[in-house]
Amino acid sequence: MLRPRMTRLSALRPCLLAALGTALVAPTLAVAGPPAPASATPPAGPSEDLKAQAAALYKEGAGLFKLGKFKEAAGKFQAAYNLDPSPILLYNLARAAEEQGEAGTAVGHYKAYLARYPQAEDRAEVERRIRVLEAIAKTTVATGSLALVGLPADGTLTIDGAAPPAATPEGTLPLAPGRHVVKHAPVEGAPREFVVEIASGATSTLDFAAEDSGGTSGGGAGRPFRLWGWIGVGLGVAVAGAGTYFYLDSFGAADDFEKYGKKVDALDPASPTYTSDLDKYDRKARDASDRMDSDLLLGRVLLSVGGVAAAAGVTFLIIDGTRTAEPSAAFVPYPGGAGFVTTF
Repeated sequence: MLRPRMTRLSALRPCLLAALGTALVAPTLAVAGPPAPASATPPAGPSEDLKAQAAALYKEGAGLFKLGKFKEAAGKFQAAYNLDPSPILLYNLARAAEEQGEAGTAVGHYKAYLARYPQAEDRAEVERRIRVLEAIAKTTVATGSLALVGLPADGTLTIDGAAPPAATPEGTLPLAPGRHVVKHAPVEGAPREFVVEIASGATSTLDFAAEDSGGTSGGGAGRPFRLWGWIGVGLGVAVAGAGTYFYLDSFGAADDFEKYGKKVDALDPASPTYTSDLDKYDRKARDASDRMDSDLLLGRVLLSVGGVAAAAGVTFLIIDGTRTAEPSAAFVPYPGGAGFVTTF
């Protein structure tokens, strides 16, 4: 018997690519975007020259997207949006973020897209994507956040070469743990670039007006907690990422299982190839079932291990950030765990 059907989470990527077809083959529509709701005093739109520049940038981004260069595509979409803020470009930014595995960033762009374009015909589909991505984000290691102080009102802000994620209700930007490059390009003058370090579950502050705004200083000699903290966080994120891949792939295996089961049900017993077809599809269904079970188990194990490693790393970072003097410590890893002896 066929087992009950699992949620079609794995079908998200091909469905999204199909839904994006209109935007990819119609650059003019994607750049111009749908009309904004009427208001008493409609704001002045971008000039024709800016629209033409935005259209060119969009076409470059669409080409990069087709080639699988999603980060570069996001940069082009963001540049186009800065010139001509079309809601469609927010959708494209969300797609690029989603393909990079940045579920939280994609959710922010999708929500901004619906807020800017509430009458969107694909609203129900986008809302479904948001729910799926939010569920995925909950299975990954907790993010950190960045608070921006003294950010100039003009110019363009990018993080790691792409558009920044949507701000939280507290006004901070959710970011993955690790080192990030923040760049602000003013309308006039040279761009400024800063390096910030984000810890899981913590908020870092970047003060544009401060003299030393290059982010948290890097670890070095005499900072063993900081070193092991970042190693733990990095390892945890990597392992959890691999776990997420296998976890999601199990849904693809479930879809294959269901597909071959339907092929078995559709076979005609009177057909001369009935026996061979039945054996072929039944074998493929069993293979899909085995892959589904193994991927699901492996995904859960890796997510758990990654979460533990990241939590240990965060603990070391907290110890490093709260100590009042250089500690004397020895860190001793051993099979199945690790231990350390320290004095503060």
